[in-house]
Amino acid sequence: MRILFSILFASLVTSSAWAQVVEQKLTMSDPDGYDQFGKSVSLANGQQAIVGAWTHSHGVFESGSAYVFERQADGSWVEAAELRASDGAEEDVFGFSVSMQQDRVLVGARDDDDNGERSGSAYVFERQRDGSWLEVAKLIASDGAAGDNFGYSASLSVDRALVGAWTDDEPSQSGSAYVFERQRDGSWLEVAKLIASDGAENDLFGESVSLSGEYAIVGAPLDDDDGLSSGSAYMFERQEDGSWLEVAKLTASDGAFGDFFGDAVSLSGARALVGAKYDDLFPDDGRGSAYIFERQADDTWLEVAKLPSPDPDGPQFENFGARVSLSEDLALIFAFDGLGLAFVFERQTDGSWLQIHRITASDGQVADNFGRGLALHGNLALIGAPGDDDAGSAYLYENHIPTAVDMTTDLPEGYLLSAPHPNPFNMSTKIRFSLPESAQVRLVVYDVLGR
Repeated sequence: MRILFSILFASLVTSSAWAQVVEQKLTMSDPDGYDQFGKSVSLANGQQAIVGAWTHSHGVFESGSAYVFERQADGSWVEAAELRASDGAEEDVFGFSVSMQQDRVLVGARDDDDNGERSGSAYVFERQRDGSWLEVAKLIASDGAAGDNFGYSASLSVDRALVGAWTDDEPSQSGSAYVFERQRDGSWLEVAKLIASDGAENDLFGESVSLSGEYAIVGAPLDDDDGLSSGSAYMFERQEDGSWLEVAKLTASDGAFGDFFGDAVSLSGARALVGAKYDDLFPDDGRGSAYIFERQADDTWLEVAKLPSPDPDGPQFENFGARVSLSEDLALIFAFDGLGLAFVFERQTDGSWLQIHRITASDGQVADNFGRGLALHGNLALIGAPGDDDAGSAYLYENHIPTAVDMTTDLPEGYLLSAPHPNPFNMSTKIRFSLPESAQVRLVVYDVLGR
């Protein structure tokens, strides 16, 4: 008689903390000194990464480069391509900003001179069938002018790109951001220029940008709504006619002088993460904080959580929130403690956010600037250290424990082995057992002859 057993069990995870994190270190194949490799980083699909090296010279002083890494079958990461601008020139700083979606990257060159000195540009590359990467478009602002720094920030979402020009002059250094969309023929077209409805001189709107589908967020860290340089961030949504509309201005519920709220922003669907690296500047020397906003059913955006600098009574952290990255229910936030470190937060079922892990480089040294580049994609974190060994480096961290366990029933108080049901004389039977903690389980079944 053939007996089929369906074994049901519960695995208890007491915390979703990143307890088994694997670190891999990425370096560039052709360092030439102070390259700033790792200042800008991005991840795509857990299989691809890009790291900018904006002061890399490769024969042309600070023309800049960006490096694509791809994950191999054995889990290792290999440099697959070095990207350079087809018309790269001295001090273009190509790679100052980077963003990646599967098989496509966007690279900012904030000091390119096509529209005047330091007007800036951005480049789109796509992966070809043979694995090579090809420059397919160069993006420049339709009204670009000297000193705009177009490309200071950049974000890519499938067939759409958002590029910040934080010192654009409408009025002086109020800043702007531009939306481009890929056309059917493969070209890229500027479809919108985003400016703050209440933009003012020196707001630096566009210092940080993030794009997720039809939502865009743009930071203006020197906006003065809650005091000088308290900062703000603006939400835009794409309309049915293709235009982009400012739908909300985000400010911290406790915003104050010098917070720099909006210095770093990240979007994941209808959720936004905004850093305020100098929050509590007085009297606590600017430990910093970060804020979570979520889109509501009535289309408004509501602050739902404030993530303060960890260990307020412990070691001194600074600039918490200077770099942020959001991926669904996980947030990655930079803080400086002399070496640099990053904290992982996770959204709980009650809507609160809990710190579940802190990440530091295994070989970190003072002046490495670990954390100055930050990207998160699911359980994969990419953290840049542009000062490491002069040229810079980037670290990949992967968590091998699930970040959530759906407990559909209460945990049992003890061990339980239930009788087979239906009885074993049927063609199949189920044996149910439960245990109150994680454990290796071996179930042995004997027939009537003891076999």
